[in-house]
Amino acid sequence: MLPPNVHATGLLPAHLLGGLVDAAVLHGGQGTVQTACAAGIPFVGMGLQPEQVWNVDQCVRQGNALALSPKQAGTLALADAVRRLLTDDGMRTAAERVRAAYADEDGAAASAHVIQARLAGQG
Repeated sequence: MLPPNVHATGLLPAHLLGGLVDAAVLHGGQGTVQTACAAGIPFVGMGLQPEQVWNVDQCVRQGNALALSPKQAGTLALADAVRRLLTDDGMRTAAERVRAAYADEDGAAASAHVIQARLAGQG
């Protein structure tokens, strides 16, 4: 049985959970990592593919994430990692710093600019 402050659900719009989630456990995919970073949520990442491991490692370097191997998912290491996310003020501070960096970016506009520049160069 889960404690009353843990909710198991189906699909949720993760980008709308900022402010409602204190910590996340994710697989390290680009979408989930970017969503956690943009929302200021520290996370435990368990990359399944090389690029997912890389995504998690980049956040570990920033201090807003912890990395575990997928084999640790069913062990006390996961509970310990989540506990650290919830109690380590440094991790929360790092997650907020990363969130603030994201707040000043406009990914769609930057992508459109790169695409337009490339197309103009091929003209």
